[in-house]
Amino acid sequence: MRHVLLILVCQLSIGLKAQVFLTAADGPWIDPSTWACNCVPSVADSVEIAHQVTIQNSITLTNAWVHITPAGWMGFASMGFLAITQPVLNEGTLFIIGDLDVDWPFDSPGNIEVNGNLFNDDSVNIGSAGLIRVNGSMANDGIIVGGGTICVSGITINNGDLLGTFDFCDGSPTTTVPPIIDTNNGTVDPGIVFCESGKCSVGLGEALLAQVSVAPNPTHGDLLIEGLPLGADCTVRDAMGRMLLIDMHGSDARRRIDLSALPAGTYVLRICVEQECRAFRVVRT
Repeated sequence: MRHVLLILVCQLSIGLKAQVFLTAADGPWIDPSTWACNCVPSVADSVEIAHQVTIQNSITLTNAWVHITPAGWMGFASMGFLAITQPVLNEGTLFIIGDLDVDWPFDSPGNIEVNGNLFNDDSVNIGSAGLIRVNGSMANDGIIVGGGTICVSGITINNGDLLGTFDFCDGSPTTTVPPIIDTNNGTVDPGIVFCESGKCSVGLGEALLAQVSVAPNPTHGDLLIEGLPLGADCTVRDAMGRMLLIDMHGSDARRRIDLSALPAGTYVLRICVEQECRAFRVVRT
């Protein structure tokens, strides 16, 4: 079942967009203080996200232009449904708990992390520094073009076109002969390479956060974070996107946080260092 549907439609020129609502602070989408207007943008408004904006429930943006800037982060705190029917430009980070279904053109020179499956039925344009990490399987029935890197941990089925010079890395390949794709019924450009960049072994946090581990997950209360680089900043947010005050103990490399005072549910642990961030979905039982 597809848990998250992201419909991306490129119908209008970005230069023709109407008033743009800007973010003012980290927070949930539905909190007026998240936005510079001290209001909540409607589904007909264009938005520019330069902070961490959390979607806590299903939301449909039926007529909005969405721009996630290089400093921006937009994502789910729990399973949800996101539908976007105007141009989307992701230069920052898009974080999804569930599946991503692309049905219209989507430009992403930034980072995308899909904790589910990726279904592409139209076109995805990856920038040369872009990274798409799929912690599930991928089915491409459209076009994926550009540079950057795509990492897939599950099964890959290509019935469309893979064009350009991006690095495609299947974490569970069923073949060792290029193109290294589990099932390929489509076209693969000669410029496509396979697992050459090394980025699929590190994730969105890059090398500084590559060794971070979080356990046990799910947890009854205690959560041990190991492999933290010097100066790492750890925050926990609830399903509403609100930052929580959590007891944290330990050294820079190894910290223990206590979630026992929190109600059962899903939370997002975000770890950042030197402008690189990595998000973990944490379940408190």
